[in-house]
Amino acid sequence: MRITGLMPLLLWLVSCGEFTNPNPGACQVVRMVSTQTGFRLANSNSANVSVKAGGCVEFVNDDANSVHNAQSRPGAPSNLAFNTAILTRDQSQKVVFNIVGEVEYICGVGSHATTMNGRITVQP
Repeated sequence: MRITGLMPLLLWLVSCGEFTNPNPGACQVVRMVSTQTGFRLANSNSANVSVKAGGCVEFVNDDANSVHNAQSRPGAPSNLAFNTAILTRDQSQKVVFNIVGEVEYICGVGSHATTMNGRITVQP
């Protein structure tokens, strides 16, 4: 009798496990500051980011004057290639990186790539 009472609880716990983040807190925030300042890792003056495999980078548009996106530089390894939507002020998008390696990223809007660029290093 006691076992049947535990079964619904076990099923509930298993189903919830599918939606949990296996690496909570692993998301690094990169702010799209402006075309003059470029990308900036939160609390840093650098646009270079390092995450563990399975971690993510959250791109946040903090620029009140322009839309931006983040994308891998053309020619990047296909297993690390990515492209966010075009983001307006206060919009954000997360990108998960599962493959170890390095990828350069840019803003693909207009000529923004000349000042808005950085590197993402995915570590084991």
